Amino acid sequence: MAALPVVLATHEFFPVHGGIGVYVRELARAAMRAGHDVRVLAPRHPRWTEIDATMRLEALPHPRWAGEIGALAATAWYLFRERRRLRRSVLHVCQQGPLRAMMALRLAGMVRPARLLVTLHGSELMQISTGRLGRRWLGALLARADRITVLSEWVRAELHARFPDLDSKTVVAAGAPRPSLLGTPARRTRSPGQITILCVARIHPRKGQASLLRALARLDARTSRNLRLVMLGPVVDPSYARQLRRLAKECAAEVVFGGEVDDAGLAFHYQAADLFALTSRVAGHSVEGFGLVYLEASANGLPVVAHRTGGVESAVRAGVTGLLVDPGDEAALAEAIRRLVEDPELRRRLGENGRRFALQFSWDACARATYEALSERAGQAHRP
Repeated sequence: MAALPVVLATHEFFPVHGGIGVYVRELARAAMRAGHDVRVLAPRHPRWTEIDATMRLEALPHPRWAGEIGALAATAWYLFRERRRLRRSVLHVCQQGPLRAMMALRLAGMVRPARLLVTLHGSELMQISTGRLGRRWLGALLARADRITVLSEWVRAELHARFPDLDSKTVVAAGAPRPSLLGTPARRTRSPGQITILCVARIHPRKGQASLLRALARLDARTSRNLRLVMLGPVVDPSYARQLRRLAKECAAEVVFGGEVDDAGLAFHYQAADLFALTSRVAGHSVEGFGLVYLEASANGLPVVAHRTGGVESAVRAGVTGLLVDPGDEAALAEAIRRLVEDPELRRRLGENGRRFALQFSWDACARATYEALSERAGQAHRP
């Protein structure tokens, strides 16, 4: 049976290395391997020349100085302009910007794709549904969607709490570690006895690096003297970055800010680390809906330390692949780090469990859960 082409719309895409950008890129690749005709609709970037030629892209031309509002306007105009083509396509809205644009366009009857697919990562659900009007518009759009995918059972539960009638068309499609980061775990240390903690996330208060540094400052000198923390990720909040550097000076452990690195550099750091720590927290209406980075750390054999928040418990199994503590309990966080630093057998066991757990996830399975049967062309696909 002939398949409908897929237009996957997002404002976060390569070279952005955040979770949504990774999710879109790897999902599109997996869908293409399965034979789907997929095009990624995203804001144009000069570095797109680095993407392999098999990736089919449609550029959203917009002035970068206009920021998210400019991207939102460009998306709305593009979808309206291409409305006739979309009547014969699956429109996959995979990020908050296109979701907001589609809420207005679809409710106004301006854009009616043959199939509508919406992916919810977590934060957009909380942010849009906070106000009465946003909740009503979002609910109306989701009611018209043919399928809704979420990244974790936590996001599914949050969706059900707001819109209980959507359960029958909601599917969990969590994603998986990037293939480029799957190596054979091999510990490498700079000097005998040194333990390296790796933290990978954009420098932003929601990622909770300040909690991690304050916990490290609680450790005694015996634990800290051979301890090294490597923080990787782009600075998106300069004032928060300055705060982190001040906190780092209070730690007896060595703290290195490595900035943003490419996949090859990230793979090296995963291989060079002994454990992974990322203490994300709720910030306003922003939350970790799942956390692909935890899976990638586990896939490299690293035990994980994390906060018990949002959908993190779907990515980190407490006591099995890592240690979870409640946000705000910095004493418990310091104790979890101390245990892993001082107990190599615990690190080994959690790391081995984590690798087995992470490798159960696959992008091919994610693509099947997302697109299976949805893109089949059955007679006149458009619904009035």
